[in-house]
Amino acid sequence: MRVLTKYILLVFLCAVAFPSFGQVKLPVSKKIVVSASGKVGGLTAEQFISRTMANPAFTRGLSAADQYALAQSLELALTRRIQSTVLPPSLPTPKLHSVATATQIVGRDYLHAVWELNNADGNAVAYFKMGNYSEIERTKQFHEIAKEIIPQFDLIDIQYSYVVAEGYQGLPALVEGQIKRSLDTDFFRRYVRESQTRAVTPFILSSVDVRGFTFSQQYNWSRPVLSLSILKNKPITSAEWAQVRGFVQAFNAAGFFHGDLPRNFHLRRGTDGRLKVTILDFEKNAAELNDELFFDEWEELLIEEGCLVL
Repeated sequence: MRVLTKYILLVFLCAVAFPSFGQVKLPVSKKIVVSASGKVGGLTAEQFISRTMANPAFTRGLSAADQYALAQSLELALTRRIQSTVLPPSLPTPKLHSVATATQIVGRDYLHAVWELNNADGNAVAYFKMGNYSEIERTKQFHEIAKEIIPQFDLIDIQYSYVVAEGYQGLPALVEGQIKRSLDTDFFRRYVRESQTRAVTPFILSSVDVRGFTFSQQYNWSRPVLSLSILKNKPITSAEWAQVRGFVQAFNAAGFFHGDLPRNFHLRRGTDGRLKVTILDFEKNAAELNDELFFDEWEELLIEEGCLVL
């Protein structure tokens, strides 16, 4: 019994009751970290238990009965952790076959190499973009990180653009032709920013809601009434703001650095009263740049305009 207790304490450190050993409660692991995909260190519960029991360091000195009880206890602990793990909502798959039109997005100073893909009712289905291979890979990298960390932030709703398809895959032939014709023009080459280096390969992104405001927009507007109206006159609370900053800290800690959040991190309040966060545009490769640096200045601006109450 002491040997069993020693090994469980050593490895797992969390509180679980072990009926197999009377009514004694042994601390087994708060450090069993179950990801949003229900895995432990990239392993399924079954794989994790199998590898643990195959390791002599964990089973040396234990009788066959004690080894069986240890395996059962690990299964119980993992099952409880997995069941209590909040899973992210499944992401919808855009119905690309329903796309009827593609409208190129016009910025304030230049054309974007981005087209909004709408269905026959005029609703956005997805976005088509000419970008580069690095952006595609970075967008996929962020998606994998976001799936794991978003469940931690239960006071805010987080949305981001993810890669739906590469190339023109899934688009109706008429829409594909419409986009290709607009690409093959002097107008596109002249007015799309860095079209020769940034707009080199096609891919399709999920549609996101960008009705919120960014730091850059709020700074340039200098119109508190407008910012507050986007928050539906309900300022951001200290708890919500802590989660907004925590989200950025979390993906930085996971090794992803956006590099252009002041223009691509949107805040708004939904009709359900919840704070909505939208992040997009992952093309800038900002190695180990602390994305949270500008949040101190944004925090001051939000407080000054009555949009944040700490």
